[in-house]
Amino acid sequence: MLWIHLVGLSIFETCKAWYTLQVFFFYDRLNTRFKQNHKLRYNLLWRWTMNIREILADIHALEEELLGFERKFGIRSETFYAAYASGEEPEDDSWVLDFGEWASVYRTWLTRQAEYRDEIQKIQRQSPSLAGLIQVAA
Repeated sequence: MLWIHLVGLSIFETCKAWYTLQVFFFYDRLNTRFKQNHKLRYNLLWRWTMNIREILADIHALEEELLGFERKFGIRSETFYAAYASGEEPEDDSWVLDFGEWASVYRTWLTRQAEYRDEIQKIQRQSPSLAGLIQVAA
């Protein structure tokens, strides 16, 4: 019966529909398990989110990648991304892939920065001192 509904769709639409069904069934199974076992629920949620140390390590790794691009092209990532986001294209065709990757790394870095700030704010609500923050993050 499912295949009847998928006939006539493009490959993209078919894959999207299949993915949506997989996600739906996955969450349905998880929801059933969550009701059965609270500890499993906690463990699964913990695994899905990055802790503050992982976020910080990711930020540092991304900053190293950004530094490589900045050294190669001679401009800061903020300057590059503002121009890239406004639609400027690279002067040399061989830079297209680098620019795409650089923009992707920069967007990921911005996302991790926001995640880090959010996590720090959550922790500071519970223990506002620097010592408490270091103790929680350690």
